[in-house]
Parts: sequence; structure tokens; C-alpha cells
Amino acid sequence: MISPMRREEIVGALRRGTVPQRGLDVLAVGTDRYADALDRELDTVVGGGAVFKAIRGEYGSGKTFVVRWLAERARQQGLVTAEVQISEGETPLHHLETVYRRAVERLATAEEPTGALRSLVDGWYYALENDVLAEGRPFKPPQPFGTYAVENVQFKIAYPAAFHMQTAVEAAILLHASVRDRIDDIEKIELWVHEHTFNYLSRTGP
Repeated sequence: MISPMRREEIVGALRRGTVPQRGLDVLAVGTDRYADALDRELDTVVGGGAVFKAIRGEYGSGKTFVVRWLAERARQQGLVTAEVQISEGETPLHHLETVYRRAVERLATAEEPTGALRSLVDGWYYALENDVLAEGRPFKPPQPFGTYAVENVQFKIAYPAAFHMQTAVEAAILLHASVRDRIDDIEKIELWVHEHTFNYLSRTGP
């Protein structure tokens, strides 16, 4: 049985002419001939190994569908996935720093379809703390948690980008002083965004 929320995600993506982020198992057909082989490779990764796979095909042949279908199967086995779409403007391949940041931003697990980095780090610290306590030693983090990640790890590129709406918030703060006394003069506000950004940030609640 497909939940109403999952159904809306699938139908909404199909209406936009895009591949759904989740629920591809209910749409996939003709995958039996290579599903077993891919599952064996996923088992290799689960066991600590590594596998590289390249998919080649004409435009519209289903490459994105297969990649997301495989990623969903990987998450069901407890693996973490990340989808990064290379583009000249937003994520150029020769800017490896940007590619790496996009991969970290878009980490996904079975429980968290996007932005799973925090829960992964929390889980790692939780497991580490339990290991330390089991040995009878007090747990001491390398530095206070606080705002360390925001101040030392997260950083922005020099042009507008989809970083959890951070750019929009920054713009609102900078423009507030200029428009706070002229709100009635604003006839309308138009928001423009790339399709990939819309699919990444648009979420429907329960």
C-alpha cells in the first residue's frame, strides 16, 4: 500500500515531467534481469568494499530513473547516497570543492531523503560515546559543539545557489531596511528557481 504522501510525491514529479526522488519501486518494470547483479554489488559495498558503475544512454533513455532506483535500493540496505547533477553554472565538474559540498549537502538515508549529514554525525558521536563509556572512560569531544560546524565547515560560493534557502534568507535580511516602510508598495513577489532546486527543496507535509 502506497501512503498518500508518497503517492503525491510520485504523481507530482510525473506531472512536472521529472523522475520521482522516491517510490521508484512501484514504477520500475523490466529490472529483474539486472537487479540481482546490482544487489550483489550493493552487498559488496555493505561489506566494506567498493564498486564503480557507469551508465550510458541517449537523452530520455532512463539513466536518471535507474540511478535513483538503485540509490533507493541502496538506502534500504542501510547505505547512504548522494545525487549530484553536474552543470556548468551550478556544479561544474572542474570545481571539485563545489562538487564535494553538493555531495555532502545531498546525503540521504532511508529515514532522511535529504540533508542527512547532521543525523549521520550525531549517530557517529552516539556510537563513539557508547564505545568510550563501555570502556569506562569519560567522553570528551574535540571541541564544544555549539556553532562550530556553521562557522568552520559550511561556506557559501560567490553566486546565488540552493543552500537550504540560505540565499533567500540573506537577501531578505539585507533588503528589510529598504522595504520595511514600503510594504504596501510591493505589488507582487516572483520567485524563480531551477527545476532541480525545486525538486530538491519543495516538500509536502503530512
